Amino acid sequence: MANGDFLHGVEIVTIDDGIRPISVASTSVIGLVGTAPNANEEEFPLNEPVLVLGNRRKVAELDTVGDGSGTLPDALNDILQVVGASVVVIRVEEGADDAATMSNVVGGVDAETGKYEGVEALLAARPTVGVKPRILIAPGFTHQREEDSENPGEYLANPAAAALVTVAEKLRSVVIVDGPNSTDAEALDVREDFGSKRVYLHDPWYQIYDTDVDGPVTRPGSARIAGVIALNDNQRGWHTSPSNRLVPGILGVSREIDFTMGDPNSRANHLNANDIATTIQENGYRLWGNRTTADDAKWAFLSHVRIADIINDSLLEAHMWAVDRNITKTYLEDVTGGVQAFINRMVAEGRIAGGSVWADPELNTAEDMQAGRVVFDFDFSPYGVAEHIQFRSRMVNDYLEDIVDG
Repeated sequence: MANGDFLHGVEIVTIDDGIRPISVASTSVIGLVGTAPNANEEEFPLNEPVLVLGNRRKVAELDTVGDGSGTLPDALNDILQVVGASVVVIRVEEGADDAATMSNVVGGVDAETGKYEGVEALLAARPTVGVKPRILIAPGFTHQREEDSENPGEYLANPAAAALVTVAEKLRSVVIVDGPNSTDAEALDVREDFGSKRVYLHDPWYQIYDTDVDGPVTRPGSARIAGVIALNDNQRGWHTSPSNRLVPGILGVSREIDFTMGDPNSRANHLNANDIATTIQENGYRLWGNRTTADDAKWAFLSHVRIADIINDSLLEAHMWAVDRNITKTYLEDVTGGVQAFINRMVAEGRIAGGSVWADPELNTAEDMQAGRVVFDFDFSPYGVAEHIQFRSRMVNDYLEDIVDG
């Protein structure tokens, strides 16, 4: 007998099998892209993700001169007036003209260094500052449309919004796009530029009191709306709709949005019916609209898109341990058991109605497993959103009989 096989005494053997707990992925981190020519360059270097953890003093670092230059100081201030959110800030350089600035916002990858720039720099947030932006905005840049020089009267889609959507697909995030802030007709034209479940389009802009000019100013709404979504996540949960939530700190909207409960012809309902969120005045100013610009009705509701993203990311992030393990029966049970426990917790917390996970034998053949492939299926049902509540009214004389009987 070899010495290694003999032990006189007690031995501990660690078994590394079993179900792993699954944590919920971060839900409310805001990704903000814009300009700030007078920023503290050490605090906010160009095209570098900078994490601001709800600290309003950071606004001053974006405008050291105090002249209000750039889009970032106002946008960050708007967010933090609503909620002390975690914000990943990407500062880009102001160009010689609007077109050059837009190119800096759209960004890309530096051919020499491979460094992400502009909107693309949001992809570097996770490895750089440890968080993944979930709500993407670029106030002041997502509303602009230029006339197509080759087709007069036709307009091109906004390049910053298009770039944000591309990044959002990679990050499993949503993009708040500012409408044109002009007319309903133009807002509907802009709506036709999108067919993505990741776009939440809002029009018109907000009126906000600005102490620098001692009066009201009009600003894009996307920053405050991002704050409202983050605040709703904190107060009611990421599985709920941010519609019908108060928008703090605004004086009004830049054009009248009439709203009457039950009136399908109101301007608010007209915009909502065309997948455009708006803001109504009803016991305060309220964000009003549930719909994305998805071309697939399955992803019509913003909350359903976010639920799927967060569940999917939670499962992906929780299974690093499962990579490169032997595919045994115990392995399959451990993975499915962990995922089912996570789904059950989501159900118990009221985030989803139900769900299940399984390893389909037809997709996990001996040949597949020998080749290193293993497939787990799971499904889930989000709760419906009470967007349309109907009371059916009848006037009858049935209860008049009680007068005689009494």
